[in-house]
Amino acid sequence: MDAASIALFKAQQDFVQTNATAPPVLQTNGAWRFGVLVVMSAPESVRAGTLQWVGGTNALVLAEDSLVWMTNFDSQTQLDAAYPNGTYTINLDTRFDGLRTVTLHLTNDAWPTTPRVANFTAAQTVNPAADFLLSWDPLDDGTAEDFIQVEIQNSQGQTVFATPSFGQPGALNGTNTSVVIPGLFLPPGHSCQGRLLFAKAVSTDTNGYPGVPNAAAYVKSTSFPLTTIVPNLGLSLTPSSLAADATNELRLAVTGLATGQTVRVEVFWDFDADGTVDDGEVLVHRFELTDGVQPAIAGVRNLSVPGDDDAAADGLIRSILNLRSEGELRLRAGSFVVRVSPVGGGFDPLTATLTVTQPASAQTVVGQVRSGGVPVPYALAFLIGPSGEAPVATAVADTDGRFTVAAPPGIWLVGAVRPGYVFDLHSAAPVALTEGASVTNDVTLAAADRTVSGQLTAQDTGQGLAAVEGFAESENGLLTIFFTDTNGNFTATVSSADMQWALKFSPASAGRLGYVVPASGMHGELQEPHSSGVPVNLSTGSVSGLQITWPRADALVYGTVTDPHGRILPHFPINASGWGSEVAGHARADGRYALGVRSGGGMISPGTAWLEGFWYYGQETWMWVEPGQTALFNLLARPANTLVAGQVVDDGGSPVADVELEFNSWGAFIETRTGPDGRFAVNLFGGQWNLHLNEDAARARHLIGPSFSFTVVDGQPQTNLLYVVLRANLRLSGTLRDGQGQGISNIQVYAWGQAGSTNLGSVSAWTDTNGFFELAVAAGTW
Repeated sequence: MDAASIALFKAQQDFVQTNATAPPVLQTNGAWRFGVLVVMSAPESVRAGTLQWVGGTNALVLAEDSLVWMTNFDSQTQLDAAYPNGTYTINLDTRFDGLRTVTLHLTNDAWPTTPRVANFTAAQTVNPAADFLLSWDPLDDGTAEDFIQVEIQNSQGQTVFATPSFGQPGALNGTNTSVVIPGLFLPPGHSCQGRLLFAKAVSTDTNGYPGVPNAAAYVKSTSFPLTTIVPNLGLSLTPSSLAADATNELRLAVTGLATGQTVRVEVFWDFDADGTVDDGEVLVHRFELTDGVQPAIAGVRNLSVPGDDDAAADGLIRSILNLRSEGELRLRAGSFVVRVSPVGGGFDPLTATLTVTQPASAQTVVGQVRSGGVPVPYALAFLIGPSGEAPVATAVADTDGRFTVAAPPGIWLVGAVRPGYVFDLHSAAPVALTEGASVTNDVTLAAADRTVSGQLTAQDTGQGLAAVEGFAESENGLLTIFFTDTNGNFTATVSSADMQWALKFSPASAGRLGYVVPASGMHGELQEPHSSGVPVNLSTGSVSGLQITWPRADALVYGTVTDPHGRILPHFPINASGWGSEVAGHARADGRYALGVRSGGGMISPGTAWLEGFWYYGQETWMWVEPGQTALFNLLARPANTLVAGQVVDDGGSPVADVELEFNSWGAFIETRTGPDGRFAVNLFGGQWNLHLNEDAARARHLIGPSFSFTVVDGQPQTNLLYVVLRANLRLSGTLRDGQGQGISNIQVYAWGQAGSTNLGSVSAWTDTNGFFELAVAAGTW
């Protein structure tokens, strides 16, 4: 819709409340107003408008993103003489919706109750670092169709807090009697000015402009003082307990500081939930905050890096912490200790506790983590989707290795990680979690017998990067987790059961520090062409002395994340990959994101997230950003809410079991795996899709997966797809040589095939030490 809301009103706008007992007093000069307000949904989306009534026609005036007509009077008599009760018609010329006419009626002088703040005394000693509940006397006969708004301005007349406007999501209605002012907006030691507005709606027009909120109303507003104190030295977390799937923000406040002071914030995983930092409890987050400083690139706030979100050097640091930007498995359900220390000294460390509870779900997976038959205490159990999506839920096991993970219905893989052990990803059998069910699934870990150690440092400063999450994964699917310490040192405990390993550092950890993960993560190039991450070979024993550096982000991308209907998607993951680097972050609760990247070209997209019972998949977008500059990219994600099922067979009609399938559409990429009978089931969204085999899986199984296209209509399941793949029973071989006739090793050779009108896709192989390659193919032209 081109218009966001339409309001026509008469108002008594200047009542003033000065104490807790006396009623608010109406000021005399210009206190009565007649007005029309048309709020646009986008700049210039409403091109012109007029107001028609018994007294004539007024042209609406452009004012920022609105069309308005406002005029003030000194008495109700003057107001009613100029604009009597009756019928008013608003005519609009919109960009896409055409000409629209809304007819509203002002009747019965239905003036609302005079607004009065009920807790006036408490509003004069507000702690700006804590949430404050502002309450008021009820609106007489208030209904959900009426409207209430609260606005707070600082001593410079700048609005520091306001509830949503009429017709906007989250707007207060006539039944509300209070609102929470978050401890993020009010300045300390200030005399602020508040305004409480009541609007009594008397008519609406549901036919003139369907879908656009509109009303004629009688309005009263009261001004009142609100005074904040200067709090003493302290640390607070709001809230101190929240669910792992909560959509609200976690806010940290440090009060009583010297102006411009810098503090260090550390978050520890409190395994035994005793509120103290014990030996062996992991540092999962470490950063510095400076009073009044917000990390930014080219003047745009980098929302992925913590900063002082009130942007004022006032001895009070207030920072929004995005739980979902802490890493792939970090800061999920569990107990944590937050410690704040002054950089350079000045006061003893402050501590606070944070509890992240399980999601409110009727389904659970319970089990025990063991190794060699012995319980593994404090292991991190997790559930991931069958396509390897990011964990949908996690839980810390107790001292006996027992865990309970709450999760939505679905098919999940159950695993666990803990330093000192490795987990075999291939041992994670799918668990079907039905509505209201509790399923038992134990997890077995193997003891590690080798280590890989080194240091992660910043390329620009040479300083160690602390509290970075990393994974070590072997070529055959063994997995372990590790973290860097305060100096960037790390030790990954691995197993000699596999010789080839890769260290993979969290792009989300890089994003919150303002850095990016390079393609190799090491000085120089990857040593093995088959590796993803930093390659490590254990054939000679444990490995030490690795030196890994991260370059700093030198550009910024920002925007919002919504679904195709424009609905905000809170906390959605964001991934960006460019020339040889990767970084990740999350949107905030209001759908806004900003992420530091390396300049140049690449791809940016929302990732994958479980919301409202469906996996949402993001649409990839090509990005280009110059060094030191910013670029706006508003991103889209869609829910995969339509079942698509079928079977994979070979060209002889035999089912193909346990093979990875890849579905692509609209910039989204979805994976699944066939069962023992070759059958598969996956949820997709409407559109044109392409299905093919995972290239690595196809090569290992000597299969060719022709390109297979099909159409999905939202809400119309398909359960009989048949995907025929070919056995790669022929070979193409050769040797790759340089100009001197010498074989070239470690080069990937590709071939593309066609059989009649069928696109056979691509196959590949690596050259050996002599430059020899052999491609497994099927009959066709290559």
